[in-house]
Amino acid sequence: MTERVLEELVGTYLAIDRGCLLNSQYIIGEHGKWRAEADFLAVDFPDGEVWMVEVTKAPYGLRSKIAEFEGEYVHRIREQLALHHITPKIDKHPDWKIGFWIFVPKEEKAWVETKLTTTGVINSRVTAIEDMMFPIWKERYR
Repeated sequence: MTERVLEELVGTYLAIDRGCLLNSQYIIGEHGKWRAEADFLAVDFPDGEVWMVEVTKAPYGLRSKIAEFEGEYVHRIREQLALHHITPKIDKHPDWKIGFWIFVPKEEKAWVETKLTTTGVINSRVTAIEDMMFPIWKERYR
């Protein structure tokens, strides 16, 4: 499967949860200053969580995003969501969490989990692509 097809499958998987708002190919940052792109930004309103989502068959290409997530991405995502009135001003609602959710092949899952932990990513999830194709529906459906 191509990465684009995998992204479409992940988008469908995330959209099953009706409490989750998705924005694909989400641009983080400002033009001409600092800019990055995530495959999705998933805003989980019932749980008060925002997920920067990446889908890849080759997670080693995510090393810099993982390393920079807490220092560069989190505060930019917080500011952007408040600026666009997507979430309440998160600084006034510290219970909202921002995390990094990565979908990878099952054989890469352990490496990604270790990398997220050793680089200090506070809130993260790693889902094996194979597990996502046959999900446990009660976990993601509201």
